[in-house]
Amino acid sequence: DHPHREDDPIGGNDPYSASKGATELVTAAYRSSYFSGGRGFGLATARAGNVIGGGDWSTDRIVPDWLRSRVACAPLTLRHPDAVRPWQHVLEPAHAYLMLGAALLVSPREYSEGWNFGPDNGETSTTVQQLIDQLDDAWGTNDETAPRHVANDARAETLRLTLDPSKSAGRFGWHTLLSTQEATRWTADWYKQHQQDHHQTRAITLGQIAEYEQRVDNNVYAPTTSRTS
Repeated sequence: DHPHREDDPIGGNDPYSASKGATELVTAAYRSSYFSGGRGFGLATARAGNVIGGGDWSTDRIVPDWLRSRVACAPLTLRHPDAVRPWQHVLEPAHAYLMLGAALLVSPREYSEGWNFGPDNGETSTTVQQLIDQLDDAWGTNDETAPRHVANDARAETLRLTLDPSKSAGRFGWHTLLSTQEATRWTADWYKQHQQDHHQTRAITLGQIAEYEQRVDNNVYAPTTSRTS
């Protein structure tokens, strides 16, 4: 009945989710056994929402599958079009990991715990189908050439996954800088420019990083200062 917080029970009914829960338990065991007692070491876990962005070519991934269907004008198979996920651009958690690393360096004992990095709570209701629609709009292909979307997978899967990032916002000031629509537009733009000239891939990537860094510079983040010695 609420976005998942860091102190909620972990686990899952499918192997993918359960393996993430197991990783958290193993990390917590190592932290309490070998990294506690003020030894100056920091050990944290980061839980990012579903990441999208340019440069992903893996199979069974929503954006690469969408791109391949677009280029080939072929049907796109969606397992669960109505599933809700905490979508965010890949630069968002990359920025979060760097901020968390800096916080651990300054105060390892204070920040050695689990952290959620996901879109603000107002951006947590986008379904798979809505994400595809936004990508289609950003891609700009008209409906006559758009592939149809087919849902034909009956495997059990959690239909609503959302994260509560308020602890990260409150403790060291991190928050997402791109809305879901902006994240999908940046993603579609990357692939579109890559299709037009794949030799410009590096320039496209660096351009988006520079634009994101400008947003970081224009936002005021809480300084990472130690509250404990």
